Amino acid sequence: MRIDHLILSDFRSHEHLKLEVGEVTLVTGPNGAGKSTLAGALEFWVSGKNPYAQSREDERDSLIRHGADSGYVSVIPEGWGGEVSRTIRPHKIGIAGSGSMGVRDAQARLETIAGCTGDMARLSIRAGFFDMTEKGQTALLYELLGVRITDDLVAAELAERVG
Repeated sequence: MRIDHLILSDFRSHEHLKLEVGEVTLVTGPNGAGKSTLAGALEFWVSGKNPYAQSREDERDSLIRHGADSGYVSVIPEGWGGEVSRTIRPHKIGIAGSGSMGVRDAQARLETIAGCTGDMARLSIRAGFFDMTEKGQTALLYELLGVRITDDLVAAELAERVG
């Protein structure tokens, strides 16, 4: 199958791009212009998988252009007369009192609320942080931070405060 056009909408750095593809197509531009993204878009269109994902949480979210709600990659095959598209919708996480938000936004919020690193926030999200009770969230953060609270430590702290 030969491709006549590749269309990207809110895919990575491309807000909207319609690229006419010939027998041989040469793509040039400065570093960071999005040249490699074209190959990644084709890979996503064919496989449905994110070639840039570093974790399951990144599966779809890192494909969507920052600030966009969703995106898509379309191909117009030669002689078909229409587009064949694959849409990207973000994974949403429900947060009590905040509705739902994408994984990237949830990670940023967790980093701000808990004062933790990006890696710790990703681990917390993977562990289902926003679905946990407040007690479960506290226990998970203590575990990730390496904080151990035992009955002996609590007794010693109480004795020091009272004594």
